[in-house]
Amino acid sequence: MTIHTTPAGTPLPDALTAEEVEIIPDVDEPWLPSVLNLETGLPTAAVAAGTAMLGFWVNAGRGPLVAGMISLLTAALVFLAVIDWKTHRLPNAIVLPMYPAFGLAVAVGAVTGSITVTAALTAAISMAAAFAVLWLVAFFTGGLGFGDVKLGGVLGLVCGLESGYAAALGALLLPMMLGGLVALPLMFAGRRKQEFAFGPYMVAGALLILLLPGVIEPISRGSLF
Repeated sequence: MTIHTTPAGTPLPDALTAEEVEIIPDVDEPWLPSVLNLETGLPTAAVAAGTAMLGFWVNAGRGPLVAGMISLLTAALVFLAVIDWKTHRLPNAIVLPMYPAFGLAVAVGAVTGSITVTAALTAAISMAAAFAVLWLVAFFTGGLGFGDVKLGGVLGLVCGLESGYAAALGALLLPMMLGGLVALPLMFAGRRKQEFAFGPYMVAGALLILLLPGVIEPISRGSLF
């Protein structure tokens, strides 16, 4: 972040109080002020912590490695949803490190036996497939940002640990359905060109899969009961 002040050694004008010193985000990180404040940051952190604990608890039966991955991801997703809602950005500083972190965790799990080789391969394929599908949508329609594409790959990877179908639901189908519920009314209202953040709908779709393992997938197949 960049703090605009007077040159070194020059006192602030009498009319300029400490509260009036302007803090302007750097070009690369304009999303930071959206969460670095008490009004937004504290509630977001509280929800993220609660979501992380819930994610670990409901997935504990899948082993501590998978439960820990889901716990960390769900917490990050809460922050990403808020940031995207406020700034229409999904920061690389948060999304990109997830690829090596979760990829390494999946590889370690496959080697140690805490994740089956089949599940690890499914997760890797789901990551590539989700990224590719969203990239094509973004490239040919312009309806998505490339931040959405990068987040989609992460969602495909982690949701894919449950199954390829769960990955398709969490990274593609549910976000598009939820986003469509908002986009269609805007179109009918004559606001076709109005931008809206797709990230929160991606987060919502993924959380349904990650926080309700073995529930949403059977419901969608019509085989819960």
